[in-house]
Amino acid sequence: MNKNLNQTLSERLTDVLLSGTWIAGTNWQDQLNKTDFNTAKKSYNELNSIATLCFHINYYITGLCHVLEGNPLNMSDKYSFDAPDLKQEAEWIARRNLFIKNSETFIEHIKRCNEEFLAGDFVNPQYGTWQKNIEGFIEHAWYHLGQVVLIRKLLS
Repeated sequence: MNKNLNQTLSERLTDVLLSGTWIAGTNWQDQLNKTDFNTAKKSYNELNSIATLCFHINYYITGLCHVLEGNPLNMSDKYSFDAPDLKQEAEWIARRNLFIKNSETFIEHIKRCNEEFLAGDFVNPQYGTWQKNIEGFIEHAWYHLGQVVLIRKLLS
């Protein structure tokens, strides 16, 4: 049986963000839940911290959800790493929990998209289709998940 595109995309998002282990043996939720406050905020050499990478990916999740909910595109790459410094553990827990909540919301939005919508323009024709942008986000999330895994190893 062929899957619908929305089902395929939502499964790929679930794999990278919440519960997959097939490609990398882990996912964002798993890595964030294994990362304590001190590790999350620590940088290794000039690499971004895990807390910053969490903010970065969540920035795009939030922006995509915003547009899927009928709002204008209001995100810009130049702000995607502007993560507020974490001062206490409760802030790390809140950032991590928000990432998971927003991931779940994003996946639910994608499950409701039909093929015609996914083949349509993402806000402006110059940005390509919704499908292209979602697939690009998935690849982006895998890329930064790999960084998180390596940073955790380097800091241990």
